Amino acid sequence: MAQVFALYNEAHLEISVILVVATVLAAECKKFWQFLLCQGLLTGLACGMVFGPTPSIISQWFKKRRSLAFGIVAAGSSLGGTITPIAASKLIELIGYGNAPRV
Repeated sequence: MAQVFALYNEAHLEISVILVVATVLAAECKKFWQFLLCQGLLTGLACGMVFGPTPSIISQWFKKRRSLAFGIVAAGSSLGGTITPIAASKLIELIGYGNAPRV
């Protein structure tokens, strides 16, 4: 099991770079298929790769208050899903679509 986490830690930087690059490239897209490739495919795959091992990592790190840790992760995920679209719509109104993902 420790070998899986060691491999994941080495790949985590690359996955994070893919996520950032896909988000920034989505702002540069001129056609729908480009946006679909950047936002739909690359961002989706990177988010899936980042979130996938999260429950097992939380289980490994927290022994006593594991349920509290899972609750914080679930609350943070829900809060991010609520705040991100609101912030994105306000940013698009203020600075435009091309600069909103960069902020």
